[in-house]
Amino acid sequence: MIGLGGGVILTPLWLEMNFPNNRAQATSIFTVIFTSFSSFFTNYIAGKYIYKELIFWGLISLVSSFIVARFLNYLV
Repeated sequence: MIGLGGGVILTPLWLEMNFPNNRAQATSIFTVIFTSFSSFFTNYIAGKYIYKELIFWGLISLVSSFIVARFLNYLV
């Protein structure tokens, strides 16, 4: 019950339990990043990635994250 689904479930639960907003968000982000990296690292060690695809999707993720961050910064 951690990862993205856990963040969606646990963050509202923590807010309902009167956790401070910034603490609930930071804890949720930490769990999502930690579990995602753990899954990536495990699959990497097992040799399940094709390096060309890894580089391709990494670049797509990097560029799209930059675009979305700039857009949200503009909106705020």
